[in-house]
Amino acid sequence: MVFLMKKSKYLGLFLFPFVLPLPLPMKYSAMALIIFIINLVLLVKKENLSNLKLVIKTPLVIILLLFFLSDYISAIVRFDFNPKVFREVKLAFILLPALILLQKEIIVKEFVNIIKAFFYGVLFYIVFAWANVWYFYTITHPTYIFDPTDHFIVYVLARETPNSIHHTYIGLYILLITIIVFAYTVLYKKISLFLGLFLTLFFLVNSFYIGGKSTTMLLVVFLTFILLKPVAKGFQIKGLKYYILGLILAVVVGVNGIYEWLTVSIKQSLGLRINIYKRCIDVTMETFPFGIGKEKLNYIPLNIHSNDGEHLITHNIYFNELIINGFIGLLILLSMLFYVCYIGYKSHITFWLFALSIVAIGLSEDLFVRQAGVLFFVFFTCIFYVKFYKIPNPNLFCCNSLEKITLI
Repeated sequence: MVFLMKKSKYLGLFLFPFVLPLPLPMKYSAMALIIFIINLVLLVKKENLSNLKLVIKTPLVIILLLFFLSDYISAIVRFDFNPKVFREVKLAFILLPALILLQKEIIVKEFVNIIKAFFYGVLFYIVFAWANVWYFYTITHPTYIFDPTDHFIVYVLARETPNSIHHTYIGLYILLITIIVFAYTVLYKKISLFLGLFLTLFFLVNSFYIGGKSTTMLLVVFLTFILLKPVAKGFQIKGLKYYILGLILAVVVGVNGIYEWLTVSIKQSLGLRINIYKRCIDVTMETFPFGIGKEKLNYIPLNIHSNDGEHLITHNIYFNELIINGFIGLLILLSMLFYVCYIGYKSHITFWLFALSIVAIGLSEDLFVRQAGVLFFVFFTCIFYVKFYKIPNPNLFCCNSLEKITLI
C-alpha cells in the first residue's frame, strides 16, 4: 500500500507490463497500453518538448516508423490505393517509440518497477494456468487421472485454460523474464544465488509445459550462453557445476514431462510448416517484387488443388512481409531487426538476447500479425533502448543509464 501511494502518479506505467501476460482478451492489454501512454503524456514537461525534434530524428524512431509505413510505401509502388491498407495492429510502431524516448528519465527511474510488473504478470499466468489444471482434474473431471508426463496436460494448459495465451507468445514472455533473472543472478550478482536459480529453473520447467517448443529450446540456449559467457572470457563462476547440474536437471524434467506430446507435436508442426513454406515460396514468386497487400493475402488458399477453404497463414514474419509488401517491406523489416540486434549487442546482454529471440522465433511464427507480438516487441525494444543504450547524441538526453537493476 505504501508503494502504491508513493508511486501513484506512475501506476499507469506498471499496468501494461503486468496485464500483457495475463489470461485476458487482448483488448485489455490495448486498454492498459492506452493508460500507459496517457500516463506518460500527463507527465510531459515543457522542457521535454524541446527535445521532440531530436527524438523524432532518433534512428530507432525512424526505423520503427518506416516499418509502420511499409504497407503504404509498397501500396503506392504497386498503385494499390485500397483504403484497407491500414493495419491497426501496427499502430504501436508510431505511438510508443517517440513518447518513451521523450520521457526517458521517467522510464529509466521506474525501469525496475516496470520489469517487476512484467515479472509478476508472467508469474500470475503460470500460477493461474496450473490452478486451472487442478480445477480441471478435481472439479470438472474428477474421474480423470492426473499424470505430469501425460501429453494431455499440455492440452489442458493450452486449450482448457480460460483466455489462454498462444504458446509462442507466453513462451516469449517466460523467455524474457527468465534471461533477466538469470543474467542478474549469474553476471551481476543482483539477485541472491538461491532465489535466482530457483526462479530460473521454475520458469524453465514451466516453459516446457506452457511455452512453445522453439521458445523453450531458445531459452535453454540463452541460459547456457549467459552461463558460459564469463567462462569464455577467462572469469570463474563460483558454483558453476551446480548451475550446470540445475539446468540439466530442469531440461530432463521438462522433456520427460512433455515427451509424449513432443514426439507427436514435432512431426505435426514440422510437416505442416514445410508445406506452408513451400506454398509461401510459390506465392512469393507470383507476387514478386512488390507484394499483394494484407487484404489479398487473407484469400490465398493453402492448397491450390483443394477446395477445403483453408487459407495460407505464413507462420513466418519474413515470408509474410515479402508476400504483403514485396522486397521493399522485407528490406525495411530486415533493417529494423538488424538495427535492434545491433544496438542490443552494443548495450546489454538482455537487450541483445531479447532481439535475437524475435529474429529466431520470427522464422516459425508471424509475430507482427497479432497485437500480442507487436506490443511485446515495440514496448520492450523502446524500454531497453532508453535504459541500456548509450545515446550517440549527448544533447538529446541529460543522462545515460547503464547502471544495473535489482529485479527482486
